[in-house]
Amino acid sequence: KDWQEINHDSRRVLQRRWEAWKDGTSAAPSAPSRPRRVGASIAVHPPKFYAASHFLASWAACPAAFEALAVYLVFTDQRDYELFLRAQACMDPGLSHDLWTPVVALEPERGWGHGGSMSQVIAAYKKWHGIARMMDQGSDAPEYGLLLDSELALFEPSGGYAGTGGASVAGAAGSAEMCGQDGFWSRLLDRIRAAEASKLWPAARVSSTLTTYNFGGKVRSGKDYDRTLIAENIWLVIGQAHLAKCQEPGCLQIKRQHQDVLFSWWTDLPWVNVGVAKRFFETVAKTPNGGGDSSSSSSGPAGAAAAGGWRAFARSIRFTRFEYMAYQQYCALREGFRFWDVTNITGEAKWGSYLEDPQPGARLADLRPMWVSMEALSRTISGTIPPLSKEAPPLLIFHVDHEACRIAPGLDVEKRLWEKLLLELLAKQGRTDFNKDSIKL
Repeated sequence: KDWQEINHDSRRVLQRRWEAWKDGTSAAPSAPSRPRRVGASIAVHPPKFYAASHFLASWAACPAAFEALAVYLVFTDQRDYELFLRAQACMDPGLSHDLWTPVVALEPERGWGHGGSMSQVIAAYKKWHGIARMMDQGSDAPEYGLLLDSELALFEPSGGYAGTGGASVAGAAGSAEMCGQDGFWSRLLDRIRAAEASKLWPAARVSSTLTTYNFGGKVRSGKDYDRTLIAENIWLVIGQAHLAKCQEPGCLQIKRQHQDVLFSWWTDLPWVNVGVAKRFFETVAKTPNGGGDSSSSSSGPAGAAAAGGWRAFARSIRFTRFEYMAYQQYCALREGFRFWDVTNITGEAKWGSYLEDPQPGARLADLRPMWVSMEALSRTISGTIPPLSKEAPPLLIFHVDHEACRIAPGLDVEKRLWEKLLLELLAKQGRTDFNKDSIKL
């Protein structure tokens, strides 16, 4: 019944994939031709397994993406990892799990926590844990890591799916323009290096009038709420007491971000330099909000490795939600970066990143972001905002589960099939932590 109810395009995408595996005609790669310099740390949990699986299929089918990007899937525990493997063997049996790196997170010293915003904090911890796994590779570590959620797809400017208006996400093999030997994905490392060399974090002011939040009767504007999120990351990086008195240029940058509410989270692909991330870990481990135990980090990188590696070191750090802003603030404080106010290009942000909910007329092409949201892509299709750059298009789409998955053929049915399969497997494991409602979240 579920299969018959889904639309024809979605059925066709899945049928093609399954038939390719059955006939042995799938072009899934076996190994990259050279060491990858960029790794994606992707936090996953059962309700989002379908999205991780969908992304893996598109990534493996795009030769240039597969060559450029190593994928690290970060699981909360061993049970979740084994659950994903069992379900993936059913849903995408031809895609070898040897193509990507599993990371089972070490539980934080203070436990996982529950309720409220803890789900965001847990996701942040897991993303940083994936970066720590890269750091533990020593000389074999990637040069850069990406802090990602699982709802991802590869951008495909040439389209090819009904109703996409000339843009889509990759469903099977991507185009030569994106995925060929000299396609845009082959330039990922160079684009990240150029972004780092610029020492600029694009950010836009958040509006005090475009939207409001109601927290149990207390109404807050997007600007007011996002200032709180910026502050949470500042307290992790520098501590509230020091911020009040510091006057060095980097500290003034952070104060400006907080005062003007320049929201910099996810305004471009969230990359981190793995070497800089080590210094970031050492710094935040010493702040009161980050953990405050200076003895755990006083011996520096060699001590961290000797004590059990960076993953073990990270267990004591209380990472914040909207975690990328903390890294950006650290780079402003210690690495010479500045916050670049692009409000004149994007308009004020309604809430969060201007890429998440771009306002009419936002000229994203001027900024050439390496990723965009599903909402931004939809608005280029509708003409609400100008087209994206053709010379340097995005490589990834985030929030691919939004907009009813309408430009990711097959994702809607994959989600429903994954939910049913996972509930059956969870029951066989004797697990009760997910039910027919929570598995959809």
